Amino acid sequence: MSLFSLCLTLHLFALAGHAQKLSPNSVLHRSLSYHDPFNRWDTSGFELVIKEARPGKKDRRRIVFFNIYRQQFHLDYSLDNHRLEYKIDSGRVSVLYDGSDQYTGEMQQKFKLSSDQAYSLRDYYLFLFGLPMKVRDPGAIWDPIVRETTFNGRPTWAIKVTYDPTVGDDIWHFYFDKQTFQIEGCRFFHDEKQMDGEYITFTDVKIINGIKFPKIRNWYLNKDDTFLGTDVVE
Repeated sequence: MSLFSLCLTLHLFALAGHAQKLSPNSVLHRSLSYHDPFNRWDTSGFELVIKEARPGKKDRRRIVFFNIYRQQFHLDYSLDNHRLEYKIDSGRVSVLYDGSDQYTGEMQQKFKLSSDQAYSLRDYYLFLFGLPMKVRDPGAIWDPIVRETTFNGRPTWAIKVTYDPTVGDDIWHFYFDKQTFQIEGCRFFHDEKQMDGEYITFTDVKIINGIKFPKIRNWYLNKDDTFLGTDVVE
C-alpha cells in the first residue's frame, strides 16, 4: 500500500469514528447552542415577516407571531384582496375576514375560515420555521445513527427522524453543518422507496429576539429537483 493510500484510509477511518461517536442528541444539542444560545424558544415571543415566492405567481407576505409559553399564534395575510387573520390564544380561536368574524358559508369554504385551519397553519409555521428547535418535539423517534453526507453541496451530519403514528407518518432527514452545526436543510418523504416528497435548503440566518432563524428556504421535489419556490424571512 502506498503512503497516500495509507493516509487516505486512516483519514476515512477517523471520519467514520467521529460519526460513530456523535449521537443525534449531541448533534441537536450543538445545533441548538448555535441557533438558540439563550434558550428563548420556549419562553419568548417572535414575529416573522415571510415573503413567499412561487414560480408563475405573485409574491405574497405573511406576518406570523408565536409565543410557545403563552400558547399564542397569530397569522395575518392578504388573499384575493381580502385580509385573513387566524389567532389562537391559550386555546381560544378567532378567524377574521377583513376584520370580521361574520361571513357566509361560501366565504368560509373558499378561504378555509375555520378553527381546524387555524391549528393546521399554526403547526405548519411552527414546525418549518421553528427548526432546528422543533426536531426535539414529543413523538419524534430519532434513528441512532448519525450519517455523514453531502447536502446542497456541503458536508453535513444527517439525522433521520420518524414520528409516533399519533403525531405523523412522514419520514424526515435533517442536515447540519459539520463545523458549526447550523441546520442546512431538511428532506421529507411519504414513501422513501417512491422518492416522493420534497427537500428544503436553508441559507443565511435572520436573528430575531436572540434566535438565529434560517432566513432563506428554497423548496424542491425529491424525485427530479424541480424548483417549487422560496420563503424569505425579512
